[in-house]
Amino acid sequence: MHQTNTRKPTGFLLHDLITLLNLPKTVRSLQAPGSSATLNRLFQSEHVRDLKLIAGVAIWIMVLGAVVVLAAVVQHLIGGDDAHFADYVEDHFQTLVGIIGISGLVVAWVYRTASLRLGVVDLFASEITTLCRVGTIVGMVQHAKIAIDHEPMHRPGDPSQSRMSRPNDGPPNAASSPDLPRFTSEENYFPVFTTNSRDLEVLEADVVSHVAAFYTYMKVLRDYYRRASSFLPDSENFNSIEWRETWRNIIYMQFLAYEAAREAVKHLIEYEPTHAENTIVILLSELVAYDFLLTCFDANDVRYKRLALRGEGYRAIANTLERKMLENYENPLWAKSRELWDELVDRFRALHIKVKKFSETDIAVVDRVANTGVEEQSVTRVLRVRNETSSKESEYGRGISDRWHPWSRE
Repeated sequence: MHQTNTRKPTGFLLHDLITLLNLPKTVRSLQAPGSSATLNRLFQSEHVRDLKLIAGVAIWIMVLGAVVVLAAVVQHLIGGDDAHFADYVEDHFQTLVGIIGISGLVVAWVYRTASLRLGVVDLFASEITTLCRVGTIVGMVQHAKIAIDHEPMHRPGDPSQSRMSRPNDGPPNAASSPDLPRFTSEENYFPVFTTNSRDLEVLEADVVSHVAAFYTYMKVLRDYYRRASSFLPDSENFNSIEWRETWRNIIYMQFLAYEAAREAVKHLIEYEPTHAENTIVILLSELVAYDFLLTCFDANDVRYKRLALRGEGYRAIANTLERKMLENYENPLWAKSRELWDELVDRFRALHIKVKKFSETDIAVVDRVANTGVEEQSVTRVLRVRNETSSKESEYGRGISDRWHPWSRE
């Protein structure tokens, strides 16, 4: 049902005018937690540090120019030369107006340029996180693991069985997987990168490196999907070893793409809880691929050693995310992240990284509040104290499996 605005036009305009003039309220709304307002990010974002320098210099020139002009006027007035005082003030006033005008133009240009640059950042962040979210939702890594575990049975001359599959570690017909249709990718899934890749040159080298790496891995991943779809089980040239290696490489490219996406998001998204939520979504797939790849290579393989080096980084990420989640336990803006946290904890624990679920912490928090009798103390603060205490008592991350450090084996 259509609803009409019952407020009078006069009252409506008066309310908007009062809201417009209420500058403290506007500033507070810009500085609200999780705010992505351009003006707020102009003072905080690492992507516009050079523009902040330019704006700061322009403002200092304006201030110093005003001080110099006013000092000259005061000195002329003290000197007692009243005959030409009006002309003197007029000349200096014109100078002051020119300084303020030029400085204002520079600041306006800085704001405009910062808005465009942050727009580029948001575009790439949106496309990268959306692609990763889709991959996590549909379970791309999990489906690739199923494909590698159920290679097509090679039975030339028997078309009825050519699309059946069996596990590599089981007898024929022990299990079957769905048909794997031929892969044809006709859509452009990277419209932002395709049309705005030149805009990356305004960003810093680290950001450009991670963004470019993500799209490169994704394009290689599509090539591997085409290669996997080219295998014909009824063909005499079907090679099961190549089949498994292709799907293993698919999982490897997925892992590298998710890792590059996580590093890119760390730079592209600078406000919470959006950064934490997208990091969790990416890790839900990245850790599955990582856990699988650790079992694919020999301990002396350079690829295994490179994978093993990431163990300490994942432990640090787990501790950082755990701290953020506990600190924002009651914050409604973190509701989406809280819903994903327990699932991510299970993925970390599969890698022998110990982090706590909310369900394991709530009981202890309730007991602690009851024992201390401090009713006014917030649950968030109690969670933080308990987390810091438990981190000292328990050796976080020291239960890492030996497979992460093959060079330490005797």
